[in-house]
Amino acid sequence: MNYRVVIPVDVNADTIKVADVVTIGGRELRVCDMIALPGRAKRLVFESGETFTMLPSTLMSVDRVQPNTALRRPYRQLKGR
Repeated sequence: MNYRVVIPVDVNADTIKVADVVTIGGRELRVCDMIALPGRAKRLVFESGETFTMLPSTLMSVDRVQPNTALRRPYRQLKGR
């Protein structure tokens, strides 16, 4: 099974990732592309086609989807096999 969890993460321009979900003005926008700008800034391109310029000093909370590794069973070798 493919279990995934959504976790809130505080990010800046250096740590944001494609597929992060940003809430701006009460709207949830998923990042589909990023363009590096001078001065370590990034232009975020959302699935809706809208853009947002994120400066290195901008700190925001996003939702990030990650695999839930806590639900995976650890590999154990069976005795005698």
